[in-house]
Amino acid sequence: NPYQEIRYETLMGDPEAELGKLLPFCGLNTPAEQLRSAAAIADSTRTRRFDDARYAPWLDRLSGMPLAREFGYA
Repeated sequence: NPYQEIRYETLMGDPEAELGKLLPFCGLNTPAEQLRSAAAIADSTRTRRFDDARYAPWLDRLSGMPLAREFGYA
């Protein structure tokens, strides 16, 4: 199969498992320690750091978009 789908939310939720699927698909034989190290870099807390007032206008625009709301971005 020439296609591998990975959702950002899933990758951030369990980076080690998702990278463990993606890397072999890409033909990369990655040692477990490197995989763990790469997965540790993924920080799911970065996905919602929009509390800053700078982002208020952007978040207001997103709140009017049904798909943004559906996928949890607004």
